[in-house]
Amino acid sequence: MARWLALSLLLINVAAYWGWHAQREVRLRPPPPEAPAPSAAVPQLVLLREVADSSSWPDADADADADADADADADAQRVVTTAANGAAALTECLRLGAPSPAVVRDWQAALAAAQISVADTVVPRVRQELSAHQVWVIDDRGPAVVLAALAQAGIEGLMLEGPDGESRMSAGTFRVRDNAFRQQQRLRVLGFTAEVVPLFREQTTFWVEITGPRGLRQRAEAVLVTRTPKTERTWQPCTEPPPALLGDGQE
Repeated sequence: MARWLALSLLLINVAAYWGWHAQREVRLRPPPPEAPAPSAAVPQLVLLREVADSSSWPDADADADADADADADADAQRVVTTAANGAAALTECLRLGAPSPAVVRDWQAALAAAQISVADTVVPRVRQELSAHQVWVIDDRGPAVVLAALAQAGIEGLMLEGPDGESRMSAGTFRVRDNAFRQQQRLRVLGFTAEVVPLFREQTTFWVEITGPRGLRQRAEAVLVTRTPKTERTWQPCTEPPPALLGDGQE
């Protein structure tokens, strides 16, 4: 009996020691580290299943359709602009002129009959045209003395009205500029003072405008070459400034 009592006490002590040792390990074990709080600067990953309402997402298809429509509008505008520039580049405008209004009106009718676009109005314009060069003799010895000296040198002199309205002595009128300067040099060798002055005259021409695709002048020339009388034609691009307008501008 005493033997069983001693054995029971031993088992109780062993069990108590084991329980105390297990509790000690639990108390000595450090607690698990806490997870760090998410930083506001780091974006968080959101799973699709965490999204309650997918209708708040951006409509990628709508954005793509809007971009496609904008590109199509830009392409269409480029096509229209290119076509307009091309049409302007292929169109010509020319002025056709002659000294006679009757001749220009005849050309006007012929061009219209050939389906070439021609203006209804014939416009007369005047311009100053270089016609010749005058050699003036400048001398204070008096006209009679100077004319006699010129005649003795073999030069025919005349008294003419100068550009200033006063009578002056002329040693010749020359259409070729170089001939006028040669006469001036000859007079200087003889001891005379001379100057070369250009002479102008008013030249009136009559004009009509024609327009059409490129190659307009060649088509118009093919029509006008058969017209009579044979009058020289003057061509001028409409982009160039015309000569001074004469009168009210219509004929």
